[in-house]
Amino acid sequence: AQRAAEEARQRMEKALGRSCIPQDFLDKSFENFVADTENLCGALDLSKRFVKGWEKAKAAGYGLLLYGKPGTGKTHLATSILKCLMPGVNGLYTRVSDMIGYIRTGWRSESPVSAYQAARHYVDIELLVIDELGVQVGSISEQTLLFEVIDARLSENRPTIFLSNLSPSEIVGVIGERLADRIKGKCVPYCFTGKSRRRALSASVF
Repeated sequence: AQRAAEEARQRMEKALGRSCIPQDFLDKSFENFVADTENLCGALDLSKRFVKGWEKAKAAGYGLLLYGKPGTGKTHLATSILKCLMPGVNGLYTRVSDMIGYIRTGWRSESPVSAYQAARHYVDIELLVIDELGVQVGSISEQTLLFEVIDARLSENRPTIFLSNLSPSEIVGVIGERLADRIKGKCVPYCFTGKSRRRALSASVF
């Protein structure tokens, strides 16, 4: 039993290593999410339902669109969902800028992976969390990359969890109506209300 537990722990550690969950969120879980308002109770409930209904979500490619002001708990819950489903599910967390940066490295002739392979890395993953959706991604070619990855995931029924500080109507202005409409058809939206939960640091931390 001890050996089995150790093997399970190692599998989870490897999955966590591959998932790119930020260091800040590695200790976050449903258990330590402070749901002290009706809005946050609803967010926690939706996240748990997503985990419970994973087989349905996987079959149909259903995801979530979690939006609201920074510091309200979106990343905490999205990374908790990933951890609940791992290591059985291949999950990955990425910011839009990191994803585009990685795919762009494939444009260089000396790159070991092509831009196509780099993009497929994000398309093929079972569950992808895309943070900072709606952050301006710069050039037309970068916007096209973002569009292609998201469009391919939605077309191939790959569940995606989108996180954004913008409302759905504001997101349209950045990613365009067609893609926003595709996301709307595949993702359950949830608005996080309230103020940021991040505390200001004091000198006592040193």
